[in-house]
Formats: sequence, C-alpha cells, structure tokens
Amino acid sequence: MSPFWRAFFAPLWNFRLFGIIRDMAASKNVAVSWSAGVLGTLYLVLSLLWRLPDPWWWISLASLLALVPVQQTAQRINRLYVAEGERLENDTYSKTNIVTIVLGSLLVILAVVGTFIPE
Repeated sequence: MSPFWRAFFAPLWNFRLFGIIRDMAASKNVAVSWSAGVLGTLYLVLSLLWRLPDPWWWISLASLLALVPVQQTAQRINRLYVAEGERLENDTYSKTNIVTIVLGSLLVILAVVGTFIPE
C-alpha cells in the first residue's frame, strides 16, 4: 500500500499496530503498562482536532504523545534482539541533523507566533 494511504489511515491503523506491539511485548515478557485501545483512541481523538479553528488546531499535534509509550516498548523489545556488544542506538547528531533541528524549530516557532497574531 502506498505511503499516502498509510499516513491517511494512521489514526485507524494504529489500533492494530499498538495491539501487535503489546502482544509481542507480552510474548517476550516485556512489561507493558498501557492499553492499545486507550492509546489508539487518544491518538484518533487528538488527530481529529486539526479541524478546530485557529489557534486551537495546534492541540492536534499532541497526538504524538500517544506514540511515546508504544515507541518505548518497541525499543525495549528491540534490545532483546541485539547481539552482545553490538551498538543499539543512534544517540548522536550529525552537523546536518543539528542544522535541520534548528531550522525546523525556528519554522515551528514562527508558525505558532503567526497563528496568534491578529490580522
């Protein structure tokens, strides 16, 4: 399936993805303290808030917070598959990464400020 449709239906497909990650964690004895249904619903509801009027649509960006516990669980599962002595994480930033982060942050700050400036 094309990346566009995966992204378009992400708020719905995340229910299944979260369930798969939770099931895999349980099969590997990795502790999970979150519910796939609750996080999926939270992600769906927050994603739908993009329809709010300015500046309230910014709340929809909080949908990413529902992904944090799922990502942490996926990382714990992945650590079980890493061979001894093998480097697991990419925990450094290149110069290109830093420039991109700074420019992207400035763009987001300008967008937020511009949203709150009256016309």
